[in-house]
Amino acid sequence: MKLTLLGTGAGEGYPGFWCECTNCAEARKLGGKNIRGNGCAMLDQDVLIDMNEHFFEMVSRMQIHPSQIDTLLVTHPHRDHFTPVLLTQRAMPKECVGMSAAQLHAYISPCFTWLPEMHIFGNRYVEEAIRAVPGLMESAERCRFAFHLLEAGKEVQVKENLSILPLESIHTEIPGYAFNYILRRDGKTILYASDTGGYPPAMLDILLAQKYDCVVMEGTFGLGAECEGHMCLHKNIQMRDLLTKHGCWAGEPTMYLTHICPHWAPPHDEYPWLRRKEWYWAMTVSLLKSKANVGTRFVRAITKYWQLYLLFLPVMVWYIIFCYAPMGGISIAFRKFSVIRGIAGSPWVGWANFEQMFSAPMFWRAFRNTLIISFQNLLIGFPIPKR
Repeated sequence: MKLTLLGTGAGEGYPGFWCECTNCAEARKLGGKNIRGNGCAMLDQDVLIDMNEHFFEMVSRMQIHPSQIDTLLVTHPHRDHFTPVLLTQRAMPKECVGMSAAQLHAYISPCFTWLPEMHIFGNRYVEEAIRAVPGLMESAERCRFAFHLLEAGKEVQVKENLSILPLESIHTEIPGYAFNYILRRDGKTILYASDTGGYPPAMLDILLAQKYDCVVMEGTFGLGAECEGHMCLHKNIQMRDLLTKHGCWAGEPTMYLTHICPHWAPPHDEYPWLRRKEWYWAMTVSLLKSKANVGTRFVRAITKYWQLYLLFLPVMVWYIIFCYAPMGGISIAFRKFSVIRGIAGSPWVGWANFEQMFSAPMFWRAFRNTLIISFQNLLIGFPIPKR
């Protein structure tokens, strides 16, 4: 079983259509894997998960032949996941309806390609989206597709070697609006979880009762703050740990993130440490609760402008040695200082030195004189400064 992620971007894509933020501008400059279309995937050559307006561009770029697709699993009807009007492009001439591949070849080939019937699976909101396209459901035979309504939590044998288990996810305020899918084929199990911000208790129980070879999970808000209806890296880590705790991995834990938003995650080429360094995962968790991940941006800035930071290094070292290091001498105030023993060897006396100073007979006179002299310096020295 081979899973191909055709697109891994969130609703606006990566970079965003109208956005010129730092991440989007950098992604355009770098190109290649930094350009992400809307999220969709293919299982082998015959199963498509979601079909959006970026689909044809992505399969063409990856030299995949969509004519072999006979199964479409739709997670939910948001535009960046399902564009039902694309089904109209499968329409055959009316006179060709019902023809076999051989008959079509003799009749009109090579002008048209005989397409296998596409079986579309989804919830009732997906069905409503198909019916919302004028005349599409009525042209199902001509467009070579058939819709099958799924029920959350009930596994369906789609093909002889493929079964799907739809799970209701928490994505919008409408219950049951979005499905995630557990896919089983050739002894392997994959969880495709996009879009989701979590699961109702009954669905979570089903999810945790499986063993996965691979999990593909949305990470829309990346290094940003937690949000209802979507995942961020903090939630991704929590879900990974939850699957580990319940023994849900068939082998080594393998999780891929999809549905990436450019405003909360750097371009692909700028965070290899995010994919490989466990210490960064731990560090990031402590930073995720703020909307702006200052720590991450600082690391990226050092990596990108390391020459400038290298020039600044001597100045920083000087300040540390001559301005910050001497602050350690403040501890003398809390010790019975001995020149022979030094600061570290002198015994700790706590507040004893302060108690002795405050109880001295001359303290309050010295304190008063200090205030008077300081006030006079301010009154006279400010308008008539010294040369």
